[in-house]
Amino acid sequence: VAALDVAFDGFDKAVDLVRLQVDDQPPDHFAVMAGIGLDAVIVERADPKMKRAVGSAAYFVSAAQNANHPAMHATIVVDDQPPIKRRAHLIMVGNVGFLLANIQLMPSARADDGILDVVVASPRTLSDWVRLTTRVLTRRRQPDDQLDRLTGHKVTITVEEPDQVQLDGDTVGECNTLTAEVVPGALRLRVPRLVYELTTGDGEVSSATRSGRVSVPGVQAVSRAASAARSRLRRTPG
Repeated sequence: VAALDVAFDGFDKAVDLVRLQVDDQPPDHFAVMAGIGLDAVIVERADPKMKRAVGSAAYFVSAAQNANHPAMHATIVVDDQPPIKRRAHLIMVGNVGFLLANIQLMPSARADDGILDVVVASPRTLSDWVRLTTRVLTRRRQPDDQLDRLTGHKVTITVEEPDQVQLDGDTVGECNTLTAEVVPGALRLRVPRLVYELTTGDGEVSSATRSGRVSVPGVQAVSRAASAARSRLRRTPG
């Protein structure tokens, strides 16, 4: 019944997709996040049986097992800004700000703002990892010289040695160069009439009701809709 209500009485909500070019492979698209480095290694090496048994906890186990993954010597260029060089362990490009287990990585990310958010983590020691992880989990926004937060419409990441890449939780192999560019309003979701915005950074669709505001998981809705559209987009030239 609810689905029929949305179909007949809802409205279309435009959200962004991100076009991703990995080395010389055909372009692909993602809706939530893509990353190169440790996060992709964690996804690639997470035990499938453990994922079925304990869900997202399997990724924390994989993170502990791969904590010694070597850093990347990376050059990051956002739009026409000067390149920055980092010895980074992970670089993530986001359209939505939340990871699995409700972890907010990119507080300012919106799925409908036409902007990419980029996080570059460059810890050196175990204590650095603990500090940065605590900062993310507690949602502190203080500046840190080992955590870059960048925004723009297009980002190109080049690493000296090939490393693993993932988009929306699917690994796509290794690469030296990836370029992500936002495609504003490329995906339309059919949403309830009361849903009126994608809230900043929280990856949820917020609904206005007479009794106040309620939220439903928007990351999953965006990701599932994008997965359905990706095969079509792969066939779209350019």
